Amino acid sequence: MQGASKGTEAIGVGAGRRPETILLVEDEPSVRRLVRLILEQRGYRVLEAENGDAALGLCRGHEGPIHLLLTDVRMPGMNGLYLSQQVSVIRPGIRILFMSADVDCAPLTHLLLTSRASFVQKPFSPDLLADKVHGALAERP
Repeated sequence: MQGASKGTEAIGVGAGRRPETILLVEDEPSVRRLVRLILEQRGYRVLEAENGDAALGLCRGHEGPIHLLLTDVRMPGMNGLYLSQQVSVIRPGIRILFMSADVDCAPLTHLLLTSRASFVQKPFSPDLLADKVHGALAERP
């Protein structure tokens, strides 16, 4: 595992392993841990990063596929919208699921209307998050 400043990789140990790998990007440590736990309990492999730079490093360095970018919209430094554009260049065809407590974000609204990205509003229940992740992964590129 890499140090916290560069991002960390966690591999899910939940029953019913799924083949999908999710890149989770969330600057708030407690939220990041909770989301990782929810996803791992449902059998997903989770790569986690605390910011956009760490996420891009994981995206470039991970040898296997990354099926979904699950990112907070508002983060210090690189926001989730810009991050999603950068990740899409590195990993064409990756699915994107944004999460935010702020639903009044004009750039996010525009992006959701003009792309195949999905959105889940914070706070969310574990079941709602799992449903949104499953739905985003199920969409055809």
